[in-house]
Amino acid sequence: MRISIPVRELLVNGYGQVRNKTLIAKVFGRQIVTYWCKRAYHKGRESFKGKPWRPKQTKLTPNIVEFILFLRVVFGWGTARIQQGFNFITRIYVSRVARRTEEHKECAHF
Repeated sequence: MRISIPVRELLVNGYGQVRNKTLIAKVFGRQIVTYWCKRAYHKGRESFKGKPWRPKQTKLTPNIVEFILFLRVVFGWGTARIQQGFNFITRIYVSRVARRTEEHKECAHF
C-alpha cells in the first residue's frame, strides 16, 4: 500500500506520541509502520520521501532463457532439476577450462 508523504509523517509522529505500534498498525498494517518508523529513527535526518524504483538487471542471457525453455518443454524438467543441471554443467565447464589452461601453460614453456 503506497501512502502519501504527509500521511507517512503523521504515522511516525503518532508513534512518537503513543509509543505503541499495535494501535497504529491496526490502521496502516504492521509492516508499513515498522518500515517508516525505522526510516524516521534518526532525528534531523528523517526522510519521508519514497526511494526511486530501479528495475533489477537480469543475470539471464537470451541463450540461457532459450535453453531453460528447451529443458522444460522437451524433458519436462522443473525448477529444481534445471538448477541441478546448470550446477552440473558449470562444474564440467570449469574443469574443462582449467584443464585447457594447464595444457596451454605446458605448451607455452617448450
